[in-house]
Amino acid sequence: LAVPLTNAPRSLTKLHSSAPLPWDGAVLGVEWLRVGQRRTLQGATLPAHSVLGLTARVAPAGTPWSMTAGLSNALNTAYVDPAGPEHAQDTLARDGRRWQLQFSLAY
Repeated sequence: LAVPLTNAPRSLTKLHSSAPLPWDGAVLGVEWLRVGQRRTLQGATLPAHSVLGLTARVAPAGTPWSMTAGLSNALNTAYVDPAGPEHAQDTLARDGRRWQLQFSLAY
């Protein structure tokens, strides 16, 4: 009998799509990630979970700048990951919804 590995999901799924927005150089991206059941070091089975992410980018043609806004875990899904042997606890709670804003300048 094969023993399942710890922190090895039974399945991984990633869907990504992007589309132009009506403004010059603007794009909207949507990403859905699903992680299947995983075992912890102590043998517990963690349920599968899904996370949705959104990203909007504006990079007008002929300009040296761009701006990106991202929203990770947009639905504020509560989930945990298996902890490694260096942690006292068996699972680690993950962050909820997170925002990111980035400005870039090419030179």
